Amino acid sequence: KKRPVHEYARFILNELIRIPGPLIDERILVARLGIDIKKSTDWEKLKSALSRLSAYRGAFSDGWQRWWSAQIEDWWKSLRNSPGPLSRIPATERVDFIKKAMKLKNLIPASTIELGYSNRFWTICRGYNLPLDPVDGFLMEEDRERKIWQDKAYISIKAALERKDGLKVHAIDRDRFEAIKKARK
Repeated sequence: KKRPVHEYARFILNELIRIPGPLIDERILVARLGIDIKKSTDWEKLKSALSRLSAYRGAFSDGWQRWWSAQIEDWWKSLRNSPGPLSRIPATERVDFIKKAMKLKNLIPASTIELGYSNRFWTICRGYNLPLDPVDGFLMEEDRERKIWQDKAYISIKAALERKDGLKVHAIDRDRFEAIKKARK
């Protein structure tokens, strides 16, 4: 059945561009690379190189810069002496490896949200918009059902405990959240 063009455009924008999945935004890209972009003066050089290799160039790409997640992982694996899957390497090691492989000196690893958190970042905390390893967070309650190709949203334990911006823990993680909350009293 043929649909109006604006319905296709809305679907692409709302289900592919705005929600992380096959396409990721800069915040998730730097989380996966383990880089603190506020402190890394070489970030723009690396970003430019990654954009040549894996930037999304389709509809709405002029307004929303995105990268193909799978191509970022392929790039990582293609680097000489790659230390293994990106998701298993701590941020400090990711950044050290990228600095050597890309000949960039001014990249700084991202810090964890709280002392004791893992720095094997893969997503961001929606409360703080900072890198997060999902093991240090909870699935976030959302008012829409995610499509199978979309990444899940997470909130860090700290943000959940602080009830940051009214974000709520998903029902799947509520028992674990309550146990952590009780243990921290």
